Amino acid sequence: MPSGTSCLRELGERKVAHRVLPSLRGVDNPVEIHSPLGGVAYYATDGRALQMDCRLALVLDQLGPTMEQFGVTRIRYSGAYVYRTTRTGRLSHHAHGLAIDLHEFQTRSSTFSVKHDFKRNVTCDRRAQKLNDLACALRRQPFFEEFLTPDYNADHYDHLHVSVPRLR
Repeated sequence: MPSGTSCLRELGERKVAHRVLPSLRGVDNPVEIHSPLGGVAYYATDGRALQMDCRLALVLDQLGPTMEQFGVTRIRYSGAYVYRTTRTGRLSHHAHGLAIDLHEFQTRSSTFSVKHDFKRNVTCDRRAQKLNDLACALRRQPFFEEFLTPDYNADHYDHLHVSVPRLR
């Protein structure tokens, strides 16, 4: 996965409207996104800007075909960049701008909420509700270091947490 200026160049080649941020504590290559990623508009109910590391933005843009397969046009998120630690005390992927918490997935005809529509403890080897099938399709993508659902623990009861690897 490209990083640094090659990541920014690829984001531009993909026609993703963005602004390079001068700095964002803990983030190697901070950007603020001003257009859909992979054909999907991301929004937060509190109106916060979508800020993250360029590498996460590229991955979200590359998820376009999967989102299109499920008819997803908008996604409500909460945390993308948030400078915080995990329960174990290490810096979270969010603190590096490498994670995002996804709460609702909108199609042209419906909205699917992880809190209400994700069926718990269903494996990916059989068809389930649309939101579970989407989660399974996302889990199969090669991009993620972490992919956490409500099945992971109580902290994730209402969202999917996805993160890309940190630079080594």
